[in-house]
Amino acid sequence: RRRCLRGAEDNALSITEAADGADELPLDDRARDNWGVLLSLAQVAGGEWPEHGREAAITLSVSRSEDDDPSVQLLADIKRFFDAGGVERTTTRELLQYLQRLEEAQWSDLTAQLLARRLRPFDIRPRTLRVGAAVAKGYYRAEFAKAWEAYVPALRETP
Repeated sequence: RRRCLRGAEDNALSITEAADGADELPLDDRARDNWGVLLSLAQVAGGEWPEHGREAAITLSVSRSEDDDPSVQLLADIKRFFDAGGVERTTTRELLQYLQRLEEAQWSDLTAQLLARRLRPFDIRPRTLRVGAAVAKGYYRAEFAKAWEAYVPALRETP
């Protein structure tokens, strides 16, 4: 542990300045984010490590289908909800009703707490909304923009 700490301290500048090399690999945004730091460390280590790192990144990431990730599917389904309704915000209740009605999705058991927990890694949290005289928890469309761009494949394709 001391050696790792010492190595990190001694090479901090080199590590932060190292190009991660993930941009040149056929990886999605999520994999680039995950592998970037590791590839920077491999570059600083030198020798055969940068090549081993790139091979591992490709082997482990390309075989994984992002479309199979339930959280990514949830983001895509929520995007369809906002697009179809043309709304800028929604209550959690309305969103859950929509998601639970989708026949091809697995959201029939989704609750407000589970929805919030699934969206938390994307830095999306329910907000308090005023709906007429009532107050309810819900979500703003704008809060999903970064997650949709990074993780929902249709948004990454350029026309």
